[in-house]
Amino acid sequence: MSSKTILMIEDDLATCFLHRMVLESLNLNLNIQEVYDGKEAIDYLSQHTSCPDLILLDINMPLLNGWEFLDAVAASTELCKDQAKIVILTTSLNPEDHERAQANPLVSGLIIKPLDEQSVKQVESYLLA
Repeated sequence: MSSKTILMIEDDLATCFLHRMVLESLNLNLNIQEVYDGKEAIDYLSQHTSCPDLILLDINMPLLNGWEFLDAVAASTELCKDQAKIVILTTSLNPEDHERAQANPLVSGLIIKPLDEQSVKQVESYLLA
């Protein structure tokens, strides 16, 4: 299988470390890139000619949160909105966040973090779909 790229947008370094370990346990050929807020993610997408296969997006981040990131991608003609699957990865149990994610056409799904054995299988299904 060819390499799959995941862009992880997460402001908590410990969570990034944990999620990287869990994702690497899938034994897929993964290229995992990390950015720490929505602004860095926009910069990353603007500077790379190829889109990641999957974007794991935290909601609550400084500078540009997950919702603002989604708005920026939706407003852009150049930021991978048709190529990359975006999955919100959040600790939020707020029903409004879940409804907002479901209503957003850019969002493929929502997973409660941290990643565990069951949810990492969801990530794998998004990558292989």
